[in-house]
Amino acid sequence: MKKHILPLLLLGIVFLFVACDGAILSDVVNSTESVSKKYQNIIGINGSKVYYQLSTGIYSNVSGGGSETQIVANSEDHLVNGSALVTIDGAKYIMYSTSASSEQQNGTLHFYSLDDFKTETATIEQPETVTKRELTHLYSNGVVLVKDLDNSAITYRIYYGLSGYTNNGTATFNKEYEITISSSTDTNTDLNRLYFQTAEQVPTKAILSLATYSTATSGDDDYSWKQYLVDFSSTEKTISNDITGDLSGYEIAGVTIADTSNIYAITTGGKLYKSSSGSTFVSCEQSLGYSYTSDAFIYPVTGSSKN
Repeated sequence: MKKHILPLLLLGIVFLFVACDGAILSDVVNSTESVSKKYQNIIGINGSKVYYQLSTGIYSNVSGGGSETQIVANSEDHLVNGSALVTIDGAKYIMYSTSASSEQQNGTLHFYSLDDFKTETATIEQPETVTKRELTHLYSNGVVLVKDLDNSAITYRIYYGLSGYTNNGTATFNKEYEITISSSTDTNTDLNRLYFQTAEQVPTKAILSLATYSTATSGDDDYSWKQYLVDFSSTEKTISNDITGDLSGYEIAGVTIADTSNIYAITTGGKLYKSSSGSTFVSCEQSLGYSYTSDAFIYPVTGSSKN
């Protein structure tokens, strides 16, 4: 019976890829050279074409696959870092950022038009007090995270809701959020990650996590984490309150929001925590009566309760 296991396993893998997105991944199943491809981001669908990011750049393919076209090619010191499908006045664009140091420092974004197939650039307006800027990441939902440094502090700025841009000019966003940390912690505090809740395309809330390290007597670095709640529905531009609690000793793997106010976070070690209205994270282990022991992720599930 063992000789039947391998063919069944291979068949199962093929079905898994096809089920994910046959239009994009059919070449992974059918082509002998596609094993070298590394898929990084499904950007979106426009008309009959799907757009996605590989380790070699940005591509498009027709529905059903088999007609792959490279739109943006990676080159040395100019790699595509992040990409998103955005809409401006009804027109579709692929917005992307690169690893070029000058573009990161200037907050430069690229806009590839899906109408005329031309690429233009624009920069996010920089506050006058900023002496050094780093465009940290562009997420697939169009959120841009920037790290700014002035003479007194480090500020993380989150931009969302692109409203427009002018070529070689300024990119404008409807929302901007600021989280400022003291410059005295510059040497041992840095960005960990911006966590959106699993499977949410249009963000409602997110958690920005900062990692702080200290050197123990053994010579090893001890890490702790501090979380800030980002509410994309709020009109406030500055986030003043952080989420406290014993989750500071663990790194988050994923978050989800239930009943619009209760935030659940699961750690990389599988421990589950709850925060009501973004105040304090409390362990759910005792109330649930069990805990996890491996890497985990979390999804919200809604519906009628089980009898």
